Amino acid sequence: MGKFNFNGCKDFNEVKIAAEKQYERTGELYCPYFNDKVIFNAKGLRHLKFKSDKKARSHKDQYSRLKLIKYIPEVIERSHTLQGIWEIRKFESQKTNSRWEEVYKIKSNSKTSPGRC
Repeated sequence: MGKFNFNGCKDFNEVKIAAEKQYERTGELYCPYFNDKVIFNAKGLRHLKFKSDKKARSHKDQYSRLKLIKYIPEVIERSHTLQGIWEIRKFESQKTNSRWEEVYKIKSNSKTSPGRC
């Protein structure tokens, strides 16, 4: 079987637990491209599990993403080039003063964007 063959709930839960522990251990890494630290926080892990705040990714989709978490350090540390430039404009939930607000954000993958995952 290939690396990403989904074998049901038991296999998914094992991969999920291992990936969450690995992601938590990663914390932050230096990225040569950004010349700065990239922070791996709860928001980034949530992105791997959900398409949006209210729509979870399928278990198969999560499975393939979570299986790749162990490669994070190597990929980030070897990042020296940019493959493309994009910009996203959207509303995003942000917690301010103990309450959640919808904030309009513009995100770009250019060198000037902050390194957050």
